[in-house]
Amino acid sequence: MRFEARHEDGRERIELIRVEGGRFLGKGTRSLIPVDDWIIQAPTAARPAVARLLQAIGDGNNAPDGSAQAEASDNAVCLHPGLVAQLTEGEATSLGLPPVARLALNLQSIGVAHQDDFRIETRWTRPNGLPAGVKQSGARAHFEAKEWRISASASTRCMLGNDSWLDRYPAMPARMPRSAS
Repeated sequence: MRFEARHEDGRERIELIRVEGGRFLGKGTRSLIPVDDWIIQAPTAARPAVARLLQAIGDGNNAPDGSAQAEASDNAVCLHPGLVAQLTEGEATSLGLPPVARLALNLQSIGVAHQDDFRIETRWTRPNGLPAGVKQSGARAHFEAKEWRISASASTRCMLGNDSWLDRYPAMPARMPRSAS
């Protein structure tokens, strides 16, 4: 029994999988466990993470963009990138998510906030400060041919670099050019 996560439509889809028979090379019959049975069927190490997901579903809280933090279907839970970023390393690993990226997202404002040419430039950097070629997709960062999870602090910065943050500040211009590298 194990959790598997995959990126789907900007969110993380988490499923609990049971593999029966064919222990050699992971072959065998795969079946999905219904979300209602996760707390009982999940591996012991994953139960705190499952409890957190079920709590997020029960709370029904929305992310700043208005979408649900967590949504359950019969056999899966879809998580908003903001919730994924808040998971501890242990919770994320137990749910089949990649480890957190050891990268920083630097923001630099260009211009004056109330003028039309104002923009925020973003740049991913390695721990030593050198630029990093990162492709971001939802809660994941693709870097050096590996998939990583974006941390809570970088996720917050990503939201600031996104046009949607302007909705919270009506005095700001209606458009904001973006650049990412």
